Amino acid sequence: MFKILHTELLKFKRGKILWLVPLGAFVAAFLTYMMLTQTQAHIHSIPWNSFFKNLEFLMNALVGPALFSLMAGFIVAQEYQNNTINQLFTYPTSRLKFLLGKTIIMIGIIAATFILAFIFTLGFGFIAKTDGPLTADIAWKHAQLFLRMIPMHFAWIPIAMTASMLGKNYIPPMAIGIGAVFFNIVIASSKYVSIFPYSVPFAITNALEGVQKVDYLKGIISLSLTFLIPFIFNLFYYAKSDVHSG
Repeated sequence: MFKILHTELLKFKRGKILWLVPLGAFVAAFLTYMMLTQTQAHIHSIPWNSFFKNLEFLMNALVGPALFSLMAGFIVAQEYQNNTINQLFTYPTSRLKFLLGKTIIMIGIIAATFILAFIFTLGFGFIAKTDGPLTADIAWKHAQLFLRMIPMHFAWIPIAMTASMLGKNYIPPMAIGIGAVFFNIVIASSKYVSIFPYSVPFAITNALEGVQKVDYLKGIISLSLTFLIPFIFNLFYYAKSDVHSG
């Protein structure tokens, strides 16, 4: 399995798309900085909590759905687009191991993006005029929120991979990500925020911050079904695909 994970990571590096991880993290942190310095210019200092809350919103509602859908689509579609899928399916290694390897790689990509976004935001926070030094309590509070956000974002990955398998390119999952961003904005304050899977991380993070009340059970069920149904489909589809389907 380690060899498969290493191979998948090398494919990302060769495709240059791995640069989207630091780029996406930087963009989210930079937009956070710009939003706060422009909209709160009249305030003498900006609270550290505001930096992290804005970053959490951007990652949950905008950057995360679009970026992670694209990258999950790419990790599956590259074999189809490079016409290497037939070769992959003839290897003695189980196809399911290849699929699991691709899925596991996405955990690392999501985690790396959140860690970098957190670090970049710290940097921009030190550049801006904050309301005081960053305390350990504030940093740990938001670090915990970021750790909780990682598995919630990971729950979307199988559906992006499904779209990529069926479409045999990364345009369908990219469309899903863009559509998710649009609907996140539309239903952000509606009663459906804890049901629509792409808005659940945004809703639960807000609830943990005490900003709004949500039904945690509905959110967890929504994310669980969003992960399990396409993941099971992917396992069967990948295992049963015709070797000449590329």
